[in-house]
Amino acid sequence: MVKQVAGQGAMYDNLLFPKEPGGFANGVSIIDIGNMPILLTPNEYRDGAIRAMV
Repeated sequence: MVKQVAGQGAMYDNLLFPKEPGGFANGVSIIDIGNMPILLTPNEYRDGAIRAMV
């Protein structure tokens, strides 16, 4: 499965691996990692590894 999220834009706030599944605490910004592809396991994705607010 491929999940594509926007990396840049005025109204985007995309984080990887936040502390809580529905939160933003301790998340890493997709922009900070240079918009590079990241490999996630299906369980990480289901557990909320990507927090995309569009």
